Amino acid sequence: MSTPDIIACIKRFLEFSGRDGEEAEQDMHYWHFQPPCMEPPQPNERFHIIIDIDTAEHSGPLQKEFPHEIYRVGKVDDQM
Repeated sequence: MSTPDIIACIKRFLEFSGRDGEEAEQDMHYWHFQPPCMEPPQPNERFHIIIDIDTAEHSGPLQKEFPHEIYRVGKVDDQM
């Protein structure tokens, strides 16, 4: 997956969350990509995109009670 594809995924997620998709490229959030594991080979490869929202508002260790959300996103008919 290329960087433009990853950014497109992040933009879609931000829009889904009621935010402006352009925030993906404005250094408001920190994101990183974890590619699929190649060993052992996976029949249904998956990857992870981790997005830390509003990173300027939070720094240092976070408490266990810090709010977080996990979403599973998939492609349907080659669309995100």
